[in-house]
Amino acid sequence: MSNRRAATPSKGSQTRANALQSLGHFGRLHREIDDESLALLRIALHDRTVLGGCQLGGYADDAADDIGSFVPRHRLPRWLRRRHAGRRRPRPLRKRGAA
Repeated sequence: MSNRRAATPSKGSQTRANALQSLGHFGRLHREIDDESLALLRIALHDRTVLGGCQLGGYADDAADDIGSFVPRHRLPRWLRRRHAGRRRPRPLRKRGAA
């Protein structure tokens, strides 16, 4: 994770966009994310730097969607669950009379 954490606060907008995309892929593939990366993601969601006609906040939004969809809800902070969490998975039904 150190490369993504080092790249996200970079001065280069393309480097930040690549780091955000990598962060989303990491959450999707490994189904986990660390607190420091979440803090950087939260800051990046408000980044209005334009890159190729899109704001970097859009890249952060995509990364947050990937993380929210694939990392278990109980591991996500409330701010991320509110807007970016994927569908809730229904709990298995219990049979009547089962303790």
